[in-house]
Amino acid sequence: MAVKIREAKHGDIPELVAMGRAMHEESPEYQRMDFSEEKVAKLARYLCGTMLVPSRPGSALVAEDEGRIIGMMAGFVIEHFFGHDKIASDYVLYVKPEHRRGTAAVRLIRAFEKWALSQGVRAILPGVTTGNKTERTQALYMHLGYEANGVTLIKRVK
Repeated sequence: MAVKIREAKHGDIPELVAMGRAMHEESPEYQRMDFSEEKVAKLARYLCGTMLVPSRPGSALVAEDEGRIIGMMAGFVIEHFFGHDKIASDYVLYVKPEHRRGTAAVRLIRAFEKWALSQGVRAILPGVTTGNKTERTQALYMHLGYEANGVTLIKRVK
């Protein structure tokens, strides 16, 4: 069966939180920070079922394989800080490790792009900040037509 992408539903929230925890634990950068199931669930509740709600410019998508959720992508649209053009960015892109050689990530990104374009964005700016397989993730985005643009820096203060 092919991977199916759909909008996340409120019933998916426990699985979204579980994948958020798995991503947090897998990431050498995120492991250094606390993880709040309540905060992740609140964001998921905010985003689930809102892709067509103009007052809530966000989306949450899931990838399913044989009815089981194997990945997620969530993001938002905002006006750029120096003008009125809209840009889209992501909160998260995560595919369970045993499904990373499949099509889930590509399908999630393409579905997010389609949604972002429907919101009238001028650019889509995903981040790659987990510190986990950064080069591989960047290569995937570049394969899909993205260009490297700038650098994200971190200074650990605690």
